[in-house]
Amino acid sequence: MTTIRTATLNDVEGIYSLIEATRQRVECFSQRTREYIGENIAGFVVAEEDGRIIGNGQILVLPIDDTSEIRSMCVDFASQSRGVGTKILEALIGKATTNIILVECVPHNRVFYEKCGFKPIGALRDIYEQKAPKDLYEAIKSFPSKCARFPDQCPGIIL
Repeated sequence: MTTIRTATLNDVEGIYSLIEATRQRVECFSQRTREYIGENIAGFVVAEEDGRIIGNGQILVLPIDDTSEIRSMCVDFASQSRGVGTKILEALIGKATTNIILVECVPHNRVFYEKCGFKPIGALRDIYEQKAPKDLYEAIKSFPSKCARFPDQCPGIIL
């Protein structure tokens, strides 16, 4: 049976391992360090089965009016297509303290997020340019492109 719950510091290594395994399969998946995960553990949700983390995601409040971002959403390859991702996403939305929730995804995950009610709005960098304080936008703009295959950035999707 799969359990969806808020992550604890004991989950840092399992979350890190799943993210790294996902990065091996998905070229554009963002890297997260153990330190980052530990410092932001309150925003993470995990799916656990038989004592093993098979999925996770994070909700992070952004310094933009009433906006959060869903990050680090991944499900172990062998556990996909069983509704685990949907349950994680529902738990993250339930944890949200903002009215606007953004997610940036690679193109092949777009269908999943659209089935869950998200709508495409463009690249997150464009959203930051319009809404974020100038110093934050300048910092984001200077980041190297996440993905060689999708240099114009993966499409942002908003709920």
